[in-house]
Amino acid sequence: MRGHLTSVQFIRRVDPVVDISDEDLPLIENATTAVTRWHSQFVSGAADEDTRGLRSFSAHEVVIPGVNWLWRIAAHRPTAVQKGLLLLALSTFNQAQIGGMGRLGYGRMRLKSLTVDGRELWDGQGLVDDDDAMSWLQAWADTRGSLTPEAFESFATSRRGVATEQAKATEGAA
Repeated sequence: MRGHLTSVQFIRRVDPVVDISDEDLPLIENATTAVTRWHSQFVSGAADEDTRGLRSFSAHEVVIPGVNWLWRIAAHRPTAVQKGLLLLALSTFNQAQIGGMGRLGYGRMRLKSLTVDGRELWDGQGLVDDDDAMSWLQAWADTRGSLTPEAFESFATSRRGVATEQAKATEGAA
């Protein structure tokens, strides 16, 4: 890959109260008192140290738009219910927002492709009409009300993590 994967976005914030006009005063309850207090705190620097103030400058490092991410999820002998749950969960990632600062448009993502056992199940807009995929989703829909937390946890737990914990328990018993 060439170039940078991230870039820095600089943001300058100027609170509208800094530039309030006489025309705005009737719209704010007790405007003269509030604006005077805000302005005196701003000028004197007596505002709370926990606040950003009425003017601020910040920088955010973000992944550049258009970066393709490849995710691989390996499930050890999943049941039809578990496959349905995974399909449903992954399909909700389309047009998702990951991370913070979403109001600025950061973190938008969309699902381009979803392949299960070598079969493409996503057409860029949604799940394709596939008999197996539909049967997995139906199995999940039929079972979701009766899925116990233990059954979910046993599926969601990493096999590597289970093996590590078992090894630690064996070492401790020896």
